[in-house]
Amino acid sequence: MGFKYLIEDKNIILNLGYSHIIKYKLHKDVNIEYINNLEFVLYSHDKQLLGKTVSEIKLLKKIDAYKGKGIRSEDDIIKLKESKKNK
Repeated sequence: MGFKYLIEDKNIILNLGYSHIIKYKLHKDVNIEYINNLEFVLYSHDKQLLGKTVSEIKLLKKIDAYKGKGIRSEDDIIKLKESKKNK
């Protein structure tokens, strides 16, 4: 299960499970493509600007070390921590 989003012009409206929605304004050189309700693809001719944009979006909801929930890229490797065990 992931987080839902909407695309309006150059804005991404993210519903990340907080008490409010988050609006992220994309730079004019970054384009977005809709995949499905949980995934989108960002494109740009400027690789540095694209990396900065992706890292800013990922910082909005960091990946949880125990459950693996959060915003991530396709090639991110998640190493989950082991939960507490009762003796």
